Amino acid sequence: EDCVGCNATIPHVTPEQQRRLLMLFHPEPQAPSEDSMSIVQEFWASAPKALPLKLESLLAVWLLNCFEHSEEPVGFSTFFLPAFISHDCRPNCMWHYEGDSFILRARRDISVGEEITVSYLAEESLLESITSRRSQLEATKHFICNCSSCSSSLDPVRGFKCLGCQEGEIFFEFDDRIRPSTEGACRQCGFLATSSQAEELVAQEAKVEEYIQQWDRKEGSAAAYLTEATTERARWNGPCTSVIDPLARMYLLHVSYSL
Repeated sequence: EDCVGCNATIPHVTPEQQRRLLMLFHPEPQAPSEDSMSIVQEFWASAPKALPLKLESLLAVWLLNCFEHSEEPVGFSTFFLPAFISHDCRPNCMWHYEGDSFILRARRDISVGEEITVSYLAEESLLESITSRRSQLEATKHFICNCSSCSSSLDPVRGFKCLGCQEGEIFFEFDDRIRPSTEGACRQCGFLATSSQAEELVAQEAKVEEYIQQWDRKEGSAAAYLTEATTERARWNGPCTSVIDPLARMYLLHVSYSL
């Protein structure tokens, strides 16, 4: 068969390969967006009526398949075969550029027949919560991630300091609500938090994230938040209180640092 997008001949694929290709499919846009209409009106006022929808389709192909090429200036590029590589929040491969060449490397041993995966997110984003990763992928790539890391209700990268021994970590289940789980109990002392304790820890986590976002918006005056953080810290009574001041000091030393 021929590829609808570029008329290239596609070799025969197995049913399993067909299933994976269908997972990559996104429906064609049915109507142009206001942005596409504005672009056409600004630069091609006398263009055919079908052009805005064609532009919308081309933009969708670009946005859903591009890879970041450079940061200064911001640049992106697309490659035919890499565009078929699926995302995973624990990918078995990573990619980089050598000049303008796309280089793919294994980051662990890969079994015969195992699907090759990369991350569509930045490396630091893989350390964020399931909710955060899914939100970023839905906003940028228009899909809900159901990889093994995101399918688990117990978030393995969202640990809290144990309220019992103060040394280990405890984890919660996050689906329709926050729930303590025996699977997430502290491995050092076996402590299992109550629902109210879980809600309090998550509230304090949100406060830490709020401070970091404030610093990102006003990185030039981050020192001012040290005083605010110290004042706010006195009002808190929980294991997250000790996080604020170190984060503030870290931010002053490394303004570009992000969690």
